Amino acid sequence: MASIWAQFKDPEFYYRLYNGGVALGVTYQLVTNPAASILEYGPDILLHGYEAIYPNSANEVMICANFARGIQAGMAFATNIAFVPWHTTIPKIANGLDVLNHAGNIRRRLANLSAHNAEKDQPTMVGRVLSYLAPRWTKGTHLRQEVHSQSKETLKSKEISHRAPKKAQMGKN
Repeated sequence: MASIWAQFKDPEFYYRLYNGGVALGVTYQLVTNPAASILEYGPDILLHGYEAIYPNSANEVMICANFARGIQAGMAFATNIAFVPWHTTIPKIANGLDVLNHAGNIRRRLANLSAHNAEKDQPTMVGRVLSYLAPRWTKGTHLRQEVHSQSKETLKSKEISHRAPKKAQMGKN
């Protein structure tokens, strides 16, 4: 019985519950609002549904998708016009809240990436891009040189660890 209640202590449970609720709410608005467009509501339904069902997979893709939807919602909030050349049918306050929501989703996905990379000890595409751009943002090359030297050390240590078992096996024969 304790395992049933353990899920209520996990923040991921509430993250999934929230995104699932948002997906259902947006779907309800799409169905009940005759002026609503599937082109406008569809991406939000898909994003929130995916966040609710698969909160720990496809982090890099979902960061980009949440970023794009957050920008679109922000533009609709500020100008009342979506990317497409017609006025948005999503209420202004909902677009404003959606910007915050997608920012939270991006933050969580970035945390997933950093935790996943710490376990794997391998850079991802986002990590490579950030390590490439970081020196340009700081107007210096010392950080890039450190990242480059660290990656060389990581490669050397992996080569050594891969060679060691083969030598040990050869000695046993």
